[in-house]
Amino acid sequence: MTVSDLPAEAVALCDEPGVAPALEVKDLDVAYRIRGRDLQVLRNVSFSVGRGESYGLVGESGCGKSTVALAALGGLPRNGIVRGGEIRIEGRDLAGLRAPALRAMRAKSVSMVYQDAGRALNPSITIGRQMAEVFELLGIHGKEALDRCEAMLQRVQIASPGRVIASYPHQLSGGMLQRVVIAMALSKDPTLLVLDEPTTALDATVEAEVLDLIAGLRKEFSASVLFISHNLGVIEQMCDRIGVLYAGSLVEEGSARDLLRRPMHPYTVRLLRCLPAAGRSKTTARLETIEGFLPPPGVIVPGCVFAARCDLADELCHTVPPPPHADGGHSSLCHHWERVGELSPGVPEPAVPEIAGTNAVEADRIVLRARNLSKSFRIGGRALHAVE
Repeated sequence: MTVSDLPAEAVALCDEPGVAPALEVKDLDVAYRIRGRDLQVLRNVSFSVGRGESYGLVGESGCGKSTVALAALGGLPRNGIVRGGEIRIEGRDLAGLRAPALRAMRAKSVSMVYQDAGRALNPSITIGRQMAEVFELLGIHGKEALDRCEAMLQRVQIASPGRVIASYPHQLSGGMLQRVVIAMALSKDPTLLVLDEPTTALDATVEAEVLDLIAGLRKEFSASVLFISHNLGVIEQMCDRIGVLYAGSLVEEGSARDLLRRPMHPYTVRLLRCLPAAGRSKTTARLETIEGFLPPPGVIVPGCVFAARCDLADELCHTVPPPPHADGGHSSLCHHWERVGELSPGVPEPAVPEIAGTNAVEADRIVLRARNLSKSFRIGGRALHAVE
């Protein structure tokens, strides 16, 4: 089915102009039904992503970030239940869209990049065949679709698009696969682009390249972005505003500058203390961790959801849910928001000195040595050097 095959009213929904936020989530409650029980994983989550804005959603693994993304696109698994709240994309209520209109919206207006590009692609189909499906949904077929695939691969800085189009996913590196799925996501020029941990599986060098690519493409396509990550450093680099999610609750929200330089929630402070300190040797700097664990899904916490792991928690925090406190565009759910500044954002110097002899490793300590190592692959009659 293509967009042209859909009912006229469904296509009109995708083409209707407006000034509403690209994404608006209000009082969202989501639960997963497991063994006959509803385990609540999101509670009263509210935020919006403006037109052309990049909004970062940050938190530990298990906080509900990916559930927010899936709910926002109407893609929850079968046991996922939206128990309350609203989700609007460009002003359209997702709950009010029938299946044809929802398909049309996904075909033209929204895209998602998943954290594991290798699993997002079909291993039995070539890259070109998979990319062409995006254009076929828009009514573009044959050679024109393949030409557009090649053009999109060039836009995401893939040097040999013809070779990539003919390749299978297992023949490409992780960074190359991530560029392919970004190209697929941007092929329809979406209004909203959801990035769910898009660089988690990449090494630091490739991650930096992909982040620079995303930043450039965001400006080129003028897309609104919901950027999901557990890494505050990445979020600071990529986003205009940030929401901090903990145990299914949005505990703090504000501009990237205000939130990271003047946090108003203890959880945000603890996340910042998990980052490497600037200018410190990575071999000696000790990173902090957050002691304790997230409350299990479905558990009802009588007070603040972070109280069990908080340095400022008292009896009030354990018994009474904190009311929202707002300071301009910066808001927090914390009884003691004014005391958060007492928590040092710095990381203490390591107590263990550097190991002596790091500049000259003794021969008997070497377990693997390589000399003059080269490796090439023969593709299409040409030798491509991977290591030289």
